[in-house]
Amino acid sequence: QSHLILCDFDKFIKLKLNYKIIEIFRSPIDNVISLINRNVFEKTDIKRDPRRFDFDILHKKRSIPWHTYHYADKFIKANNSEKCALFVINQINKIKNKRKIIKPHLDKNVLIIKFEELITHTKNELKKISKFLNTTLTTSSNKFIKDANCPRSINPLTKLKNIKILKKRIKNKTIFDNLLLLEDDY
Repeated sequence: QSHLILCDFDKFIKLKLNYKIIEIFRSPIDNVISLINRNVFEKTDIKRDPRRFDFDILHKKRSIPWHTYHYADKFIKANNSEKCALFVINQINKIKNKRKIIKPHLDKNVLIIKFEELITHTKNELKKISKFLNTTLTTSSNKFIKDANCPRSINPLTKLKNIKILKKRIKNKTIFDNLLLLEDDY
């Protein structure tokens, strides 16, 4: 299990592994809100929290997550909400730039699921996943579905509320606008 393999898929396929990847995409706006709510980038300094299980690099004497190296100056200047948005924007753009490399592997070794579809149409999405993995749902699947509070509905007003929250928290207009563009593409 890993995260964001598709961001570096060109390097990953060179390993010539027998693999199946299930990539779950989430609305960029909701993804940023989730990262903020979980304080993901509040704990960026490994010296302050040695329990963190991330790799950091030093950039201008600051400890930053390794995956921010190509936008390190922006990351350091950003407030917490902007850091979360920068992370989502950069990860999505990395995947978008690798579309041609990923496309031949879709449905054979790579399955893309939308988070919103998974939580609202849980059984249908789990059937897709089962077929992809050549497995079947079991009687315990229903328990896991219930424990995850699925299926559930999504209130469309939540998106508008989240956009208003981010507009207040993300002071850098370029970051905010880039996030909205990705949301439109989603």
